[in-house]
Amino acid sequence: MLHDCKLKCAYKEFLKIKRLFYQTVLRMKLSYFFVLLFLSITSSLVKAQNGTVFWFVAPDAIHDHGDEPLYFRVTTFEKAAKVTISMPANSGFKEITESIGANMFATIEVPRKSVENAPVDNINNKGLLIESTEDITIYYEIADDGNPDKFTLKGENALGKEFFVPSQNAFANYSAYGGNANEKVDIVATEDNTEVTIIPTVNVTGHKKEVPYQITLNKGQTYCIEYRDISAAASMAGTQITADKPIAVTISDDSINETSHPHDIVGDQLIPTTVIGSEYIAVKTNTTQYGTQKVFVLGTEDDTHIFINNDKDLVRHVNKGELTSFDITGNAIYIKATRPVYAYQVSGLANILTSNHANELGSALLPTIECTGSSRVAFTRVFIRSFWVNILTQQKNISSFTMYDSDKNTVNFLDAVKWEKVEGTDDGSAEDTWYSAVINMELSTGTPYTIENTKGLFHLSVLDENDPTSSVGSVSYGYFSSYGRMHINGPSKSVMEELLSCRPVLR
Repeated sequence: MLHDCKLKCAYKEFLKIKRLFYQTVLRMKLSYFFVLLFLSITSSLVKAQNGTVFWFVAPDAIHDHGDEPLYFRVTTFEKAAKVTISMPANSGFKEITESIGANMFATIEVPRKSVENAPVDNINNKGLLIESTEDITIYYEIADDGNPDKFTLKGENALGKEFFVPSQNAFANYSAYGGNANEKVDIVATEDNTEVTIIPTVNVTGHKKEVPYQITLNKGQTYCIEYRDISAAASMAGTQITADKPIAVTISDDSINETSHPHDIVGDQLIPTTVIGSEYIAVKTNTTQYGTQKVFVLGTEDDTHIFINNDKDLVRHVNKGELTSFDITGNAIYIKATRPVYAYQVSGLANILTSNHANELGSALLPTIECTGSSRVAFTRVFIRSFWVNILTQQKNISSFTMYDSDKNTVNFLDAVKWEKVEGTDDGSAEDTWYSAVINMELSTGTPYTIENTKGLFHLSVLDENDPTSSVGSVSYGYFSSYGRMHINGPSKSVMEELLSCRPVLR
């Protein structure tokens, strides 16, 4: 009873503080002075995940299941771009350069043995630097038919000095690989003499649970943390990684499964604690029957309360480094925490060739909905079975979407979209209420498509399903919109309007 009272009090206090903050902002009417002050103390005013410089370290996926071909998928916008892929710490890596025309999609293959970060618990020279003469979006794909996933590169949003490892603790790794298909965390340094401190929450290869250890990396050097416990409940969730200079981090969990087959690798490129938030929406990524839809929420500070759908009775309490999970019911669930958290979604499609409806799984780190999003997102279908596009935006933006192909021809998949309100997000004005849409699009493979909103910001993710020749199957899942807070990119918005339209977060 006392704990229940504490939760209710925390919830009321949280709402009170939020309401007082918004009232204060409105009273000040966002004067020019306040705008400058606000921008100076906001956690970050970062560019979208569109960019010209990307750092990445590729996980070492198990070869016995499938880890090739390996591709970087690049999409350009109005300007042609020259894209260069290099490995700064490895002079033996042959630099890759490709010229890509405007509004084009290009696939660049990279050699498996050169880029996968191995061995574990060792200083390697496998860091990848992707540079472009113009803005691009890019993701890394393990494109094996039976073991694929997308790792969306987040550009400047991926770089930071403090990370916590989100994870999942519901699905085991496939046991037939003798523990070699497991969970890994990979780190790449962007500057020389970077000192990295790791505090693992479990016994990892070469190091004990909760005992901090340090490594020093030069520019482009990499390091892999490996956890060989493959049981369903095992995870590296909460492992803390800090550095004295910017680093980028990749997470992966190889060949996870519900019932042995199918089994898939999942993972993503992380964002640092400066970019995470306290409000998220996890969208049910498809409307098929039997699909697995779970979101795992990781606390980064003690005494964090997590509310679901603004319901004071649907609440969890976590401390720093603790993980909790929720099933995604309805069209979506709204997650609101009293302190910053990571949200990591594992999404599945039931394989139609298995009698037990086992899921093909993919995962993605969710972007916070606080002052984030994109006004335009480009994406491309790769596989050939089903292609689910998920859109998340506020009511005021719903009527302002357009979709077109690389030749600027209008595509009509958005004409009959069924928008569904996200429960719990309607505690303010109607126009600020969040809505989700899930569309199975029959698009051509290999052609870039763009969805744009002329009024405001939105988030977009893609669940892409392969067409198996047996019961194996596979999906890949990733977010394509910006993770950066206070992204100002609306073609018809002024800075002042953008500030008024978002939910500012001060830390």
